Amino acid sequence: VQLIEAMTHPLNLSDFHDEYRQQVEALIEQKRRGKQTVIPADDHDADNLPPTINLMEALRKSLAANKPARGRGRAQPRTAPHHRRGDVAA
Repeated sequence: VQLIEAMTHPLNLSDFHDEYRQQVEALIEQKRRGKQTVIPADDHDADNLPPTINLMEALRKSLAANKPARGRGRAQPRTAPHHRRGDVAA
């Protein structure tokens, strides 16, 4: 508890800045003034990315692979044991 109390301090929201919002607002202002905006190129090389995995298909395959094997033929229906009249269990 002492450690938590020693590290606790009031939250000052002015310490945090939304850089993404600032960049978007600057871009909007540039466009409003009629300046041409340049969007930086994506630095990801699509040719070197691993293939995208279809998660639903992977899940279906996984479930099918782990499904218990069923016996051959049709299962016999279960029936309740037959009791003769008067043989009812107490």
